[in-house]
Amino acid sequence: MRRQSKRRNQQADILKARNDELRQEVQELRKRLSDNNKELQLARAQLAMQASSEPSQSVPLIRRERPLPGHQFNLSMIATSIELAKRVGFRTAADVLGIVFNALGIDIDGASELREPAEKLEKDGEKTIVLGDLKHHAANVLEKEIGRGERFKSFINEVALTRNRVQQTELDQFAPPTLKSKSRFMNVGTLFRWAMMVLYHLDHPSVSREGICDERMEEKFAWLRQYAEVLKSWNQCQDVIDQTLRVINTMGLDAKTPGLVEEALDELTANWRQEGSSATRIGVKLIAWIEDSVSTLEDGQRAWLSTEILESLFGRFKQMERQHSKGGFTRLIAAIPAQCMRVTGARVREAFGRID
Repeated sequence: MRRQSKRRNQQADILKARNDELRQEVQELRKRLSDNNKELQLARAQLAMQASSEPSQSVPLIRRERPLPGHQFNLSMIATSIELAKRVGFRTAADVLGIVFNALGIDIDGASELREPAEKLEKDGEKTIVLGDLKHHAANVLEKEIGRGERFKSFINEVALTRNRVQQTELDQFAPPTLKSKSRFMNVGTLFRWAMMVLYHLDHPSVSREGICDERMEEKFAWLRQYAEVLKSWNQCQDVIDQTLRVINTMGLDAKTPGLVEEALDELTANWRQEGSSATRIGVKLIAWIEDSVSTLEDGQRAWLSTEILESLFGRFKQMERQHSKGGFTRLIAAIPAQCMRVTGARVREAFGRID
């Protein structure tokens, strides 16, 4: 009886502990439900405020709505994507939405969450000039020109299969680079260069490849030959983008910039406007976009149209920061402007002289 009583007491203790755990979980669930209800009420209030402040119905709903807090897209966009995907599938839904947005002139990759607040900034009564980033815009143009075609999609599929087939083999040194799913077309040039390099090795078997026989190269990479011609076209597109970025990153943006880009593309390919190729169409679109950006400047003004220099600055800062990152960003903030100048004894003396 004593053993039975002891076992019952132990079981009672276990049940009591489990009961306490369940009560704690219920309390947490109630708190989460309360928080979600608050977020829902806030979202409804924001939508109501938006509806009252933006009465115009001439603009499509997808463009009139603001993204939900913490999200990239608004309610209509999310709902439309889900309903479309339910009927035609995920990949097809993405293609369909791209076609529809092109027809409506809607660009969902315009960083509206940054542009709209920036456009409201003023200093001494003057509005802030908001410019886009040429590299991001060029990536969007390149995607629309070549990225949505079946030829490019099949090429990407073959690249993925090849990467899996040659990794951890003697052909690993020829494995294609991995592209990020996000901002893929900002870095697709590395993939084009890889493809041209491998084609060169296929066409020049006498090139030294220690430990790799020609049969293995043919077995894994011969499929690239069917893309040889289109790869030339894709590389020309990338060359146009790189040449345009080179001008912007070197000279900045002012009234002369469109002409400088035109000259740079003439140096790349004479009479490039008359070719009617994908590279031609991309070049024309980039120059038109640059001209539109110039139109926002006052006479004599100069601005930047690329964030590459800023991104490079942050990259150098992170390289210098290294293991000190645990101390936080603020403690080393003065290191950023220090990277933008040559530090001399005279500069140090002048800086210390301004400190009380």
